[in-house]
Amino acid sequence: MVILLASFLLNISSALSSRFKMFATILFVFIIPFQIGLSQEFIHQLNNKKIPAPLNGVPDQIGEFLKKNLNPGDKVQALDWVNGAIHGMLEAKAFTATRYLYDYHFYHHISNPFIKNLRQDFIRKLKQAPPRFFIYVFLKSRVTGPDTSMEFFELGKFLFKNYKPVLKTPAYAIFELQSKPR
Repeated sequence: MVILLASFLLNISSALSSRFKMFATILFVFIIPFQIGLSQEFIHQLNNKKIPAPLNGVPDQIGEFLKKNLNPGDKVQALDWVNGAIHGMLEAKAFTATRYLYDYHFYHHISNPFIKNLRQDFIRKLKQAPPRFFIYVFLKSRVTGPDTSMEFFELGKFLFKNYKPVLKTPAYAIFELQSKPR
């Protein structure tokens, strides 16, 4: 609605009187907050309240853990999509172990040769240069339906054999390398 109104005003603005343009602009500016809604951060700022940490503090917690525990050259692999692992890694200046920032694409179109190749490449890269830490976020958005999976058995097997949990919360777990991959 807001985008349509803005487009309409831009298209007909040359034909409008300056008085109507001013009215339309004011109306538009006041309609936006009600149509889109004000963010909680903005409302907190208006009320001089502290802005809440994003994602209930998960990125900050992950970042703090990594800052305290990473050694120079250590790599981290996130198993997450949008729930704070990458944000926490960024805060800690942690380097990802593979070229795969997210694991989302490993779970859809699983019979497609391209996705099969991505999965194989991911496991191969992990075995060649295992990360010191894995961050596994429990809340995951996954595509469901034909040719999707909630599991990545080879990855689960790799984690189970080589990693142990060192931090577990209701939102995420961090696993540390215990032995070189076999």
